[in-house]
Amino acid sequence: MVYEELIQALDGLYDAAVVPDTWPVALHRFARATGSVGCRFRPVHGSRDDLSFLPASPDIGGFLQDFVAEGWERTDPRKVRGVGLLKSGVRVAVDHQICSDEERRLSPFYQTLLRRHDLPWWAGILFKVDDRWWALSILRNGKQGPFEAGDLPVLADVAPHLERVVSLAARLALAHGRTAVDALERIGRAAYVVDRAARIVAANALAEAIASDGLTIVRGFLHATDRASDDRLQRTLARATVRQPGAPPPDPVFVARREGRPLMVEALPATGAMADVFQRIAALVVVTDLDVRAKPADKVIRDAFGLTRAEASLASSLASGDELRAAGNSFGMSYETARAHLRAIFAKTHVSRQAELVALLVRLGRGARAGE
Repeated sequence: MVYEELIQALDGLYDAAVVPDTWPVALHRFARATGSVGCRFRPVHGSRDDLSFLPASPDIGGFLQDFVAEGWERTDPRKVRGVGLLKSGVRVAVDHQICSDEERRLSPFYQTLLRRHDLPWWAGILFKVDDRWWALSILRNGKQGPFEAGDLPVLADVAPHLERVVSLAARLALAHGRTAVDALERIGRAAYVVDRAARIVAANALAEAIASDGLTIVRGFLHATDRASDDRLQRTLARATVRQPGAPPPDPVFVARREGRPLMVEALPATGAMADVFQRIAALVVVTDLDVRAKPADKVIRDAFGLTRAEASLASSLASGDELRAAGNSFGMSYETARAHLRAIFAKTHVSRQAELVALLVRLGRGARAGE
């Protein structure tokens, strides 16, 4: 291993935490800097599904495909025995610490899978982020040979960097998730961000307010109060939180309420900057109250029609379904003052009836949402 190349490769991992699309290239460079074929991240305690989305260098794609498809994760001695090494305080493990030469000679894992892909040698760097243990597995072929004793201190120096890289990626994704739910709040949508277990990790104020009417939060998880609706909701959340490249998002779920129209719940798999390969962010859940009309913000109404602040506030209230007298009262206006404002609004919006005004503002509200 060339230390200077390793430092440059670490810079690439930090960059990938910010730009997730660059993970394959960054890990390819890191593998080459360690004199290896490839490397990949994996949780020390994880499921088969974990392996389908975690970052890996492209040169070991065929190996990983067989590893998952053929069920080797259940008998992988590196993982099974690595837990014991972890408990003993080891932070860099190699094959010699996992299996003896005789065990390697008799092991189907080594003699079938690893022989097929010519990846007999391994090192694992163990590190911890937010109370969860991870490993970066580094794989070498027969020609490259096993990791030597002098390699271990160098790899141990990498562990703190990996902790910071994974932590940075997770926190940036969460920040993007919070930005998304805040933006949805500004256009009147309740929204949650959930992790791969469908646990809520962020929500906007509208989501917290709507949770008492049709939806509820139980131990950090979103549920519908109606049992049939909840069955559909949980299936939808399960689909949205399992990453399936190219798969369309699940259909919306309509959640029954005690009164009024149902809530429409859309679970959208996290994409782009919000897509967190380390599991903190999995999906954005958006709730639409079908009893609430789409209305534009007061500023949008003012800019569109040249209304005064008072006129825009009154028009917005009417678009929400309020009667003129009630809308006027809410702003401290007499009925006659509200009627005078309404006449001015009619003139500026080129409509002649209140129903036409409401229809116009609802269309404007939908357009404003689409443009966000």
